[in-house]
Amino acid sequence: MKPTSLTVRPYRHSATSKFVVTWSTGSRPSAVAVVAWEKLNPSAPAEDRARFAAGDWMRHRKFFATKDEAQRFADGQKTKLSNEGHRGLALPDELRVMAGKCAEQLKPYGYTIAQAVEHFIDYLKVTRRSVTVSVLIVEYTAAKKQKGNKDRSLKDIAYRLQTFEEAFGGRNVATVTTAEIDDW
Repeated sequence: MKPTSLTVRPYRHSATSKFVVTWSTGSRPSAVAVVAWEKLNPSAPAEDRARFAAGDWMRHRKFFATKDEAQRFADGQKTKLSNEGHRGLALPDELRVMAGKCAEQLKPYGYTIAQAVEHFIDYLKVTRRSVTVSVLIVEYTAAKKQKGNKDRSLKDIAYRLQTFEEAFGGRNVATVTTAEIDDW
């Protein structure tokens, strides 16, 4: 990855913002890396593939009324770059504040942001593979019919699942908890 350069340039497209500071962060993976990723993740959703292929490259611009303000900002960003590296430039201040708040919220429970993100990613993987309750009921009923259950048994199953479907039909199966089922 080439070194990040911060440039202060005149900006002629605005009456109030006469100068702009531009820089870029992150990188894009090579075509070879994208092909390798696809081979390792053949069943990954298309949006995950597009996200990987785009990389984490971003162009940043900040506008200023005077050249002095723009230069002070650029100098501050250069200091941030030398202190924190490229990742320091990529993190907006709002994200830093959010990370601090989230870390404080997790502290009483003894968890870190990394652990919370890991747990959430596992949750997303499970819910992506899951189906809705309505679809599961159709599949379950078909399996019982194919198994050879008697008509009376099938009618009983259909009756019970009908009321269950009214309560949970549109929900993803992975998101229905045992406590909710107990309450139902």
